[in-house]
Amino acid sequence: MRNSRIPEKSQLEDLLPNKERQLDLELISNLGELHFIDGHLNLIFWGAPGTGKTWLAEALATRVCHARVKCRWISFPVLSRDLEHKQQEGNKALDSRLFYYAKFPLLCIDEFPNVKMKNGFFVQELFDLRCTASRKNSTMICAQSSPENWPQLFPISSFGESVRGRLEEHGKVIQMKESDLRCFKDPQ
Repeated sequence: MRNSRIPEKSQLEDLLPNKERQLDLELISNLGELHFIDGHLNLIFWGAPGTGKTWLAEALATRVCHARVKCRWISFPVLSRDLEHKQQEGNKALDSRLFYYAKFPLLCIDEFPNVKMKNGFFVQELFDLRCTASRKNSTMICAQSSPENWPQLFPISSFGESVRGRLEEHGKVIQMKESDLRCFKDPQ
């Protein structure tokens, strides 16, 4: 669990009774059975801030860790800075870091792609490695922007199209539509 770097270890069981979230309980229950991991499927949660994307992803990632599947959580701004830094060190350092992130059975990327990229090539390369090498892993993305808009967020739109295509080819896109509930307090 500790090595996963999940910010908050949430439990689906604690989250589902929250009626204010108006979640599709059948969908959440199915995701909680972790068949997406067994099937090597990607999950893309997208929607406005506060709709529960990260909240749900953290709960699923926690469950994945409890199932003893290696998982790594990272925000896209941190991932982007890390890859840019490794790129400055040279191709060998960048390749090593790309393979590091590509190896996890579940890689969770929050705030995707909420940072201006100088070079989207290494991001495209990461998803090429994760999605095409052996298809023995899953990626979970939390984004405020619809995947349809991702090409405009990359310095070269074809990089965004490639990333979106790779993730959606073997994945599920789930739009979170609730209003901002981050300040919601459960009455005691």
